[in-house]
Amino acid sequence: MARFDYDTHRPIAGYFLDVQSPLHANLKTRAVVPLMPLITSAAPVKRLHPIFTIAGTKFLMHMHLLGAMPAREPRTPVGTLREHHDNIVAALGALFLGD
Repeated sequence: MARFDYDTHRPIAGYFLDVQSPLHANLKTRAVVPLMPLITSAAPVKRLHPIFTIAGTKFLMHMHLLGAMPAREPRTPVGTLREHHDNIVAALGALFLGD
């Protein structure tokens, strides 16, 4: 999967968004952030938790739940959020730098 692509997230309804730079493609893990339906999420912190619409449903990016998944697991992207690059990078900045 490429940076800002997302795939299904089971058993919970939602997706995993890949946020790892392609410069680190040789690592054995991928940095991912869960995208969960807005209806099942707590009140978002605007800059830290951007909201995206996927297939007509609003999903909250839970940046504070950033984690790693093994890169060896086969992953088939079902979509991309590349057009939201600035919002995703701003959320990473908010998490790590408090921007």
